[in-house]
Amino acid sequence: SLGWGHVLAVRGVAAVSAGQPGRRFVYALGGYPVRNIFNDVIDQRGVGSDVLRGFAVSQFRGNALVNGTVEYRFPIWTFEEGIDTVPVFIDRLWGGAFADFGAVPQSTLQVDDLRLGLGGELRLDFSLAYVARYLLRVGYGRGVGSQGRHNAYVVLGGVF
Repeated sequence: SLGWGHVLAVRGVAAVSAGQPGRRFVYALGGYPVRNIFNDVIDQRGVGSDVLRGFAVSQFRGNALVNGTVEYRFPIWTFEEGIDTVPVFIDRLWGGAFADFGAVPQSTLQVDDLRLGLGGELRLDFSLAYVARYLLRVGYGRGVGSQGRHNAYVVLGGVF
């Protein structure tokens, strides 16, 4: 925590696969798939953390994985109240700026394999039925370089 509710969050992961995977790749990296957030709420499911926002879903595939995120998060508004007697409790609204990086090389990792996605998002902490806590994220990411694309997304859950 940087004080006054400001946060610098850093996450990294690396993995490698051994053996003969045949013609398939073990790891895939890219942006978020299109999700139905209403079904995610009902099923109490969120999204995974191995994403590279600003690129197509599973755009990069390989037998090893390097992925990380640096996020700066800041408070916008603290509600801490519900809506009359409706079982919905809105807690906080956050803003954030992020940099995702990653690669999934098919053999040895080269610096040229690393991709970078930059963007920002709004994050809303809320509760349903006084029990289930959720994080709704609405954001935009842009991949750096010729393979990058514009990604807008609405997901339930956090990167980390």
